[in-house]
Amino acid sequence: MAAGQMLIPTTPVQGHWLQAKNLATATYAEIEQGIAAGRARPQAAKATLSCYDNPWIPEGEVDRTIESLGGKDDPRVKREVLGLWVAEGDPLWTHFDATKHLVTWANRDVERYGYVDITTLVGRDLFRGMTRATKFQWLLGQDYNFNPYSAVVAKFIVPVGADHSDPANWILYVEDVIVRKAKSTAEYADWLSTQAGAWHGRGMKQDAYAGQHVVGDGQGFYRNRDMRQNVSADSDEMKKAGYIVRAPMYRGAKKSPGNPPRDVRIGWLNDLFYRNRVLINASSMSDGVRCQDLIESLETEVQGKKASNTHADRISGVTDGLGYLAYAALFHRKDPVEDNPAPAITASGWT
Repeated sequence: MAAGQMLIPTTPVQGHWLQAKNLATATYAEIEQGIAAGRARPQAAKATLSCYDNPWIPEGEVDRTIESLGGKDDPRVKREVLGLWVAEGDPLWTHFDATKHLVTWANRDVERYGYVDITTLVGRDLFRGMTRATKFQWLLGQDYNFNPYSAVVAKFIVPVGADHSDPANWILYVEDVIVRKAKSTAEYADWLSTQAGAWHGRGMKQDAYAGQHVVGDGQGFYRNRDMRQNVSADSDEMKKAGYIVRAPMYRGAKKSPGNPPRDVRIGWLNDLFYRNRVLINASSMSDGVRCQDLIESLETEVQGKKASNTHADRISGVTDGLGYLAYAALFHRKDPVEDNPAPAITASGWT
């Protein structure tokens, strides 16, 4: 077959597989500049077109259409009329802003970037009475959907010079994200403790994440009723692999492990983004961007109830893990053996 040209049009939907191809492809103007500079002509080019670029639409019709659909801030207008990469529906993480919340810190020493690592301070408080650890390198937020299992690997940091003892200054810094399919929690926990550190070019020892302290899905403290071949609850399988595990919250006189309501967890996590108290590592790895799954989830999740074992449920695992850790560390700063009352807003932040 003779060589020819192929045109691939698409309505831009945030998170679609073509978005990554689009970002990596040059525009016609960029290509011409490259040729003028002596570079070879690439095989692909991109063009972003809006309805304003359509010569067959009568003048003024686009403006009338935009107004009838709710204005230029409406997600459908941005996507289908203006040709912008926008999630299909109202975004769930309304205060996430890549320009504010993503960093490209290649070095794990946060002091190089003007912050102090207080993970040990937070960890001692969060796991008081549950561990003999004197130093905490990371804290993990874990979701147990087996297709896939998702964990955020995080530190807590404060700006240099800020009061470490004031939780209003604490920033949740996500250094890494682990997303992995497994047949059971036992299999996942074993892999996490023996191989995850060197997975996909992370450049650490294979067992770097072994024995860490985990805030896991509160439902994971109860025996599974699905098809997973676990002998015991998810949290028990993690403990067998050497992890120290607690729930996001504990309820009532029996101190039953549990989760805060999903809408409450989402609201508070959105509040953290609004107050710029979350940073996410988007530095380059050998085969992509670190924390890419979390970034995709924050950019593409939309409002509404998510059905189990659907795409929406699968991509939400990392934000669920982030929410569990944030809730336990920032909103329920109580000893795990005590009942946890609902947090309150004060002048200095959440208490």
